[in-house]
Amino acid sequence: MAAIALPATAQVFKCVDGSGRVTYQQTACSPAQNGKQLDLVLDNGSGKDAPEVEARWKGAADQHDVLVGMPKRWVQQSLGAPTEVRPGSAGEGASEIWTYQRPTATMRVGFVANVVVWNKSQPAAAETNAIASTEGVDAARGRVAADRMCDEVIAELGPPSSQEPARVNVGTAGTLRTVDGMRFAYEPVPGGLPARLAFVCVDGRVASVSRDVVIR
Repeated sequence: MAAIALPATAQVFKCVDGSGRVTYQQTACSPAQNGKQLDLVLDNGSGKDAPEVEARWKGAADQHDVLVGMPKRWVQQSLGAPTEVRPGSAGEGASEIWTYQRPTATMRVGFVANVVVWNKSQPAAAETNAIASTEGVDAARGRVAADRMCDEVIAELGPPSSQEPARVNVGTAGTLRTVDGMRFAYEPVPGGLPARLAFVCVDGRVASVSRDVVIR
């Protein structure tokens, strides 16, 4: 994996409250705290921080913890090599994301300029259930077909993303006619198939079904 050096100074503040408790954070200390900004000089993840900050990272790594502001090298020392490394996508707030698969949880660490900006842990069972739930929704939408009872379909799929009056052609050649109906639309499920489902109901039954690929 090619690495791009990003020389920068990460913004981390050391704050001390009235009880003498020390915290390290990305935002400025509150007026009730004494504190200062620490300059973390980055050298593509290999540079050294100030001794007191290095000690903070070492202490966290020894406990297998990951903290905001921690350089990549200390994350590796804390958790080892990640299971997956990928670029961050829009809205994730990170330029790079490391994933660690554990027997009981999935942990993700987001980086900007080679330092941690967030870390999230999700129980493995919860992630599995989320995937199963998404697959179940897509499977249910795949079963929507003409002549099914609309009440039954909506009860199975849940409330639609939108609904509006629509006109649809029904019948066969020679008896084809245009009738009024109601169109129900369902947007893609996050993490599921990129397909928008829409169907038109006439007299309580599905008269037509369409599935369109959504490109985001």
